[in-house]
Amino acid sequence: MTKEDIKRIVMNGDTGEYSHVIIWCDTYDFDYSYVYVKYEEDVKQIVEEYNSYNKMRRIMEVYNYNLDLEKQLDETRAYHIEPVNMQREEKEINANDVISEDIKKAINYATKMHQGQTRKTGEPYIIHPLHVLQNVLKYKKSKNIETLLISACLHDTIEDTPATYYDIVANFGPQVASLVLELTTDEDMKNALGKQQYLSIKMKNMSSWALDIKLCDRLDNVNDLSSCQDESFKNKYLNETIEIIDYLLKNAKLTNTHLAIIEEIIRILNKISKDNDKNTNKLTDIAERCSKLNNSLQGDEDIITRLIKIANNIEESTNISKQYFK
Repeated sequence: MTKEDIKRIVMNGDTGEYSHVIIWCDTYDFDYSYVYVKYEEDVKQIVEEYNSYNKMRRIMEVYNYNLDLEKQLDETRAYHIEPVNMQREEKEINANDVISEDIKKAINYATKMHQGQTRKTGEPYIIHPLHVLQNVLKYKKSKNIETLLISACLHDTIEDTPATYYDIVANFGPQVASLVLELTTDEDMKNALGKQQYLSIKMKNMSSWALDIKLCDRLDNVNDLSSCQDESFKNKYLNETIEIIDYLLKNAKLTNTHLAIIEEIIRILNKISKDNDKNTNKLTDIAERCSKLNNSLQGDEDIITRLIKIANNIEESTNISKQYFK
């Protein structure tokens, strides 16, 4: 098993729900397998049981989500078990740590790229990427949170501004650029398939991180529907969202983070669709399929205020009205 194989296994379980991942080898056929350990479970006891009762299994390594992965990879067979029962709150991200220089750089870049663009609400467009960033911070817990936040902030730059993939690579690196590109709509494919079918298939096949951001994007757009005066657009977007979510729940491999965001989208759609029996019935069915959802970890609710202040600091280079930055 290579380091890349191990990284992939560890990253797939980085949902905020697990404290450790145990990788073991079957001594009969020498196949590798792994198991994720939840915070409420005692990892020491699980390791002891594997060693005592599973003679055909040999534990190769235990990786701890509360420790640096690269250091763990360099310490073969170190069994990174401690701390055993770290509370989930200790994994939460301090807002002061989140707003790094690279985050500020991304906000600066996105603000300039979206200069002059507005939303249907009349707000400067930059407000939307900042809301998406806030949503990602609220629902996603990852040691790579900065990469996701930067990508969330830039998610529409290739699609809606002069910025290119290579510009993003030059300024923020290939990982961010790849995520932004993955979130960019292929207009030819969208026109060929129709928007709803295109987005359903695209989102089903997205990487887990990209889908985190895309669902947070959809969540912010759905939030805006409540104040939308264009009833035709409102109903079209609402129905499109219901069909996309229904498709994802039936066909995609979703994490707890994805389901937490979907649950919030459903809650808002139910509120908007309260007078539409057809939509309400379908949303009820969708909600039941999310009924086993774990509670999502919460981020700093006031983070958006601080992010807007950062955007305000570069206002002189934009045409953003001061009324949005009080």
